Amino acid sequence: MKPILYEANTVDFNNNGLGALTEAMFSQVTEERNGIFELSVVYPMSGKLYDKISEHMLLKVKPNKVDDPHVFRIYSLQIDSITQTVSIDASTKSNELVNNLVKDLAIENVTPQVALDLMKQFLVLPTDYDFISDITSSNSTHWTNRNPLNCIAGEEGSLVDVFGGEIKRGNRTIWLYANRGVDNPNIIRHGKNLQGFTVEYSTKGMTTAILPYFNEKIEDSSETQMVYGDIVYSQYANNYPFLYLVAMDYSSEEEVTDLATLNTKASQYFTEHNGIDKPSMSATVDMQDLSDSSEYKRFKSLENIQLCDTVTVYSKKHKVNLTAKVTKIIFDTLLEKNVSLELGSIRTSLTDSIKQGYTETIQDLQQNIYQTIETAANGKNRVFRGVEEPVTGMIKNDVWYKPVNDGEIEMYVFDGATWNKEAYSADSLGGTVNFANINAINLNLDALTTATITGANMWLNLVTGEMQFTDPVSGDTVVLDQGQIMFQNGLNIRHLKYSDEGLILEPSVSNTGTAGNTSLIMRGEDGSHKYIDGVNTSYNDRQHHQRMTMINDVIRFHSWGGVEIRDNLYFDGRDVYNYIRAKAFLMGGSGSVGMYEDTNSWTRIDGTNGVALYAGGQEILAAYKGSPNEVDIFGNVDLNGGAVLNQSDIRLKTNVVDSVIDPFSVIEKMRFIEFEWDKTNPYNKDKPEGVQFGIEAQYAPFLSVKDNGSNYLSINMGKQVNLNSMVNQKLVAELKSVKQELADLKTLLTEKGVI
Repeated sequence: MKPILYEANTVDFNNNGLGALTEAMFSQVTEERNGIFELSVVYPMSGKLYDKISEHMLLKVKPNKVDDPHVFRIYSLQIDSITQTVSIDASTKSNELVNNLVKDLAIENVTPQVALDLMKQFLVLPTDYDFISDITSSNSTHWTNRNPLNCIAGEEGSLVDVFGGEIKRGNRTIWLYANRGVDNPNIIRHGKNLQGFTVEYSTKGMTTAILPYFNEKIEDSSETQMVYGDIVYSQYANNYPFLYLVAMDYSSEEEVTDLATLNTKASQYFTEHNGIDKPSMSATVDMQDLSDSSEYKRFKSLENIQLCDTVTVYSKKHKVNLTAKVTKIIFDTLLEKNVSLELGSIRTSLTDSIKQGYTETIQDLQQNIYQTIETAANGKNRVFRGVEEPVTGMIKNDVWYKPVNDGEIEMYVFDGATWNKEAYSADSLGGTVNFANINAINLNLDALTTATITGANMWLNLVTGEMQFTDPVSGDTVVLDQGQIMFQNGLNIRHLKYSDEGLILEPSVSNTGTAGNTSLIMRGEDGSHKYIDGVNTSYNDRQHHQRMTMINDVIRFHSWGGVEIRDNLYFDGRDVYNYIRAKAFLMGGSGSVGMYEDTNSWTRIDGTNGVALYAGGQEILAAYKGSPNEVDIFGNVDLNGGAVLNQSDIRLKTNVVDSVIDPFSVIEKMRFIEFEWDKTNPYNKDKPEGVQFGIEAQYAPFLSVKDNGSNYLSINMGKQVNLNSMVNQKLVAELKSVKQELADLKTLLTEKGVI
């Protein structure tokens, strides 16, 4: 599914919003168990919706194979000027709940569903989110000044801390399940690591035997004596080179009163502590790398696995089945398939690690809200903004803006060791402030009522925005005031200002004599070029100059894009004795074509986007320059008995070696399909109607070629023909081998008298 873009304040997502990011080159959702839920997109700057994308806007995509499309809010945009792309990072829209609050709420012996209902009821700001749980046990907790996400997970006393469970986020609902996932019945046998499937084992914290004991009170005495029970062994105790023996204290267990009850209780230890007698396991699965492996069929069940599902991995090394949960999934929304998984083994203490991980996630989220860091204009120093004092990553001359009171800001500068206060709000910036040293980027001066910066030959009023520069020799001044520039010499003034028609240069009404003129005077030596130049792009790009040049007594018009005359051309009664000459002529009309003669005396016909030939009003051929050295022809090509030729002379080639490509494996992966072109896509407007037959480029990476203009994939038919020829060659060789084997077999049967 292509990401769909929405305005930041959208509430109804049952539509296509501003449109789909159809040109998206990369789109993946990363979700961790009780952790982050984020979307990453790479989009070309040439895309049709690029200009509309901004922070806080919303994107809707399918987060996995089974759930409905999820909405993510953009929090970061990074432009790559080399690749001409923008990287978009967005987090689940439900993270907006971090901006709400529960003041004080005591939860007394209730189920998570009751606790969630109370939490919603006591939020400071009303919310239309629903909170649902299927956990039936009861318990108590207490929340003070907590946002809803911290009430659910991430801190001591949260529902996950008290009840356990697994979180799932929807667009308007957050679920707390006892078990979010399902059990995968397939067993993955692991003997050695493969490319794309790496497993790590750890025996840290493992227990394979316990020595139970409790402190028994001595009758008629205040003293106690330690009573030891029988050693309890795990069924897997002999799978390891030595015992992992731990002494286990049962003194706090009410049912343990003597040796018999101690042994009874201890015998249940490995049942109650599932997995404690097995090594912990973590696995990383790269589905793309695995798909290229001959053993991929063993892992095919992972294609449809979801977050929090359980998987059984048999460890040949330890001779045990290990139950692992899917703790992280990366899902490709464009191909709609899992591309990466992470698995973690399940032990009784797993909730502890989940709580710790979610705590770090929420704390990081809050830190991002209350503390932001910017790079200063010099590319070296940084500007910190937030209420908390920055404690890491500072260098000398970094700046920290600390919000205090109502709208007031304190400014601190780091001297290499400590933060020093420079100013309190904009009004306190009186006196001299060395901005070069403090690197005061993005200083907000909105609170100023009167402030002027004055220099020897300039002054700036920060309130009115008026600025003046004075030539210290002539006394001439340039004033920037109220959206115009004034050039003043004595009492004479000329104004340069904006209008809908362009820039206006006009004299002041007080000007007299020649000062009333509005001419632009260009001076130069005799024979030098004086010109007015209109440039669409950079000055050095001669392809976009429109120039009027004055040299001696001649005025010349130069335009690499052509000269257009909208009305009659008059010569003031003078005769024209020479031909009208031009580098090129443009034939007007829709889709104008340029015709010119090049340096090789070839007459060329060029179009900006392509050239079309028509006969009797019907288009017979169109050529489009989609990318360098590529011509697209729309329509059939009839060679009338001719041939398609491609140079292949060995004398034209170098570094020649025999190909080691396995053509059978390439063809086996290819997907042959019947389809119709999607006519809702403008890219397909000239493609034929009806059912087509062809190859899906995504399943033929050896043959696929990406169009740098549209980012769509095509098939290199030349390579396909050569690949087919290679397959035929190998089939011929195998056929000869089979025929020889048959001949040998026939000879043998003849000798034996069978035939």
